Amino acid sequence: MNSSGGRSKSYRSQILDFYLETIRESFQENSARLKLINYGTGSGKTHQLFQAICTTIKEHPNTQVIGIYVAPLREHLQIPESVRKVYDDVPTYTINSIEMKMTDQRVKLYKQWISSIKKDQNIWGVKLGSCSKDKVGETKQKLSQVNDVINRLEYIRKTGFGNQDFNDSEVKKATQELNSW
Repeated sequence: MNSSGGRSKSYRSQILDFYLETIRESFQENSARLKLINYGTGSGKTHQLFQAICTTIKEHPNTQVIGIYVAPLREHLQIPESVRKVYDDVPTYTINSIEMKMTDQRVKLYKQWISSIKKDQNIWGVKLGSCSKDKVGETKQKLSQVNDVINRLEYIRKTGFGNQDFNDSEVKKATQELNSW
């Protein structure tokens, strides 16, 4: 017995088993599954979902397993640290929406990264045969173009032209252009 009133399995174990059963069924039927877990309640659904996905990836090393979690809240964008520690060799990736990629904070970081990349001579040191000088020049030009678009986006956001539709349209154009690089 445990502290949950005599239940032989904890709630978290039950949640984990529930997810693993769904995953096993998808393997048996050779079909993808979509599982709605809804908003956070503190019961461990998100934690156990990541645990189930990582467990499955480890148990099926010769199968391409892609677990996708759509976070309802920004604070849920990261894998829980306790799961990350146990499954530190399982690669994970965060994919952000355009709106999240284009926040003022992110745009400032992009400018800093571009500046750092352009100054780093180790990046631009062309070794024989690894990259042509033309390709390096083309890449530097693209970085300058991206920086120009970022400057335009910041200017539009900061200035405002008195017409919200125009402002929104110009921000959307710049955002789409940045997202296409």
